[in-house]
Amino acid sequence: MTTTAHLALPFIDAAQSQKHVTHNAALEILDALAQIAVLARGVTAPPATPAEGDRHLLGAGCTGAFLGHDGQLAAWQAGAWNFCAPQAGWIAYVVAEKSILAFDGAAWNDLGEAIKGLDDLGHLGIGAAYDGTNPLLAKLNVALFTARGTAEGGTGDLRITLNKQESGNTASFLFQDGYSGRAEIGLSGDDGLHFKTSPDGSTWRESLRTDPATGAVLFPSGAVSASPVVDNPVVNSTFELWMAGTTFSVAANAYGVRIADGWVANNGPSGVAATVSQAPAPVGMPGRLACNLSATGVAQNGFLDVCQRFEGQRVAHLDSVAGTVSFWVAGATTGGTLAGSVYLLGNGALDNGTYSVGLVGGGIAFVVPAVAGRVTVPLTAAQTAGLKLGAELYVRITQTGAAGNPNVTFGACQWDLGPVAQPFVPRPIEREIPLCQRYYQAGASALYRAAAVASLNGGMTAFALPTPMRAAPTVTTAVTSGPTAVPAVSASPTALRFWWGATGVAGDVQTFNYTLDARL
Repeated sequence: MTTTAHLALPFIDAAQSQKHVTHNAALEILDALAQIAVLARGVTAPPATPAEGDRHLLGAGCTGAFLGHDGQLAAWQAGAWNFCAPQAGWIAYVVAEKSILAFDGAAWNDLGEAIKGLDDLGHLGIGAAYDGTNPLLAKLNVALFTARGTAEGGTGDLRITLNKQESGNTASFLFQDGYSGRAEIGLSGDDGLHFKTSPDGSTWRESLRTDPATGAVLFPSGAVSASPVVDNPVVNSTFELWMAGTTFSVAANAYGVRIADGWVANNGPSGVAATVSQAPAPVGMPGRLACNLSATGVAQNGFLDVCQRFEGQRVAHLDSVAGTVSFWVAGATTGGTLAGSVYLLGNGALDNGTYSVGLVGGGIAFVVPAVAGRVTVPLTAAQTAGLKLGAELYVRITQTGAAGNPNVTFGACQWDLGPVAQPFVPRPIEREIPLCQRYYQAGASALYRAAAVASLNGGMTAFALPTPMRAAPTVTTAVTSGPTAVPAVSASPTALRFWWGATGVAGDVQTFNYTLDARL
């Protein structure tokens, strides 16, 4: 053997002369092949000005000084090209590509491409060593899975699949604190989706479970809203009930004019009368009806208010509790602009009707949208302190910048506990009517004088009210037929009695309408 087995380095013979030539040739080969780093691969023609030590992996069809050396490694050494035929297992770094190649006996292969095609790995650790429990382990701060786009030959979709052997097994995501379980989401022991939580990693409670057959959602541990659901304290929130009339004129500088059931209006300092009337709810506003406020020639800084007065018992649960008032509104004016604000006034004593305590006396501003939009106004616990004595909520629309003719539609008012306005839910009309009748009722009745009686109390009618009222109401009657004498009346919060207070003719029949007013 005259050369080494792997690098073909020439041996020095025992009696050889010029031994340094053989030794230097061996060093040149060793220098060319140790720590192989070539400038490029697939080169077929010698570069014009090579530098000492330059190396290349030659491609097919070589020319010039590379002719006949296809596939070999070429090294420029001592002013000449030296060539070495690669052997299986050689490793080379390609500077131009920043890639590492391995020769398999026939061709150079990119090790990076080989890594992309790893198959049937027994384990893999990224940033940490795998263990027997976790054959795939990644220690990271951020991970991203992104879809292969259509331009890259993909579909643009991304779906991650967790597959279990059968229904009784588990396929889930487990979330931990310091390797102690706190939450689990997945198919846990059946085919329903389960959400479980734990305070300590050992005691687990199921928060949510789905029925795979019906899609129904169950809450095994109960459900609590971040803003507890309570009955909306606002009466007639969608302006469905207008038992006292559907159109009202509110004089300039007038306050507390009763309009739709449960609501009052203010107008000042406009100098002109405003009209408040029933209106269809505009597109986007929940409900069927709304309240419209309009006026002509309202001076700058003139305003229109729509207000609701609350008995203490209706808002006691909101006392000193952060909440959110919401409503839908749409407004426009012919000159200047419209500005909105919300005020909240309290009583000095329980339900005394003074509304003299400024809970939100300075007003909370909001933007009046041109088309129906929802406005939400947060109230702090400090701003609601004192509600249990009764309160009045103002929504004020102010003409600003110049005089104009404002036209505003308002409705769907709601007061929620907590900092979030919940989806608006109208109260069923069969529940709304008794709430309004507590303050105002209207009806019709008749008196009949018995044929044998013509005395003072010859005719009387009495009946219980369908809804008990807040207090003994003020009663107004209007005779519609029969004797014109207005019947006498006595009233309590729960009952009415009408009778004739003068003599008459036996057999007389009188019909009349009446209203009962116990409004705040």
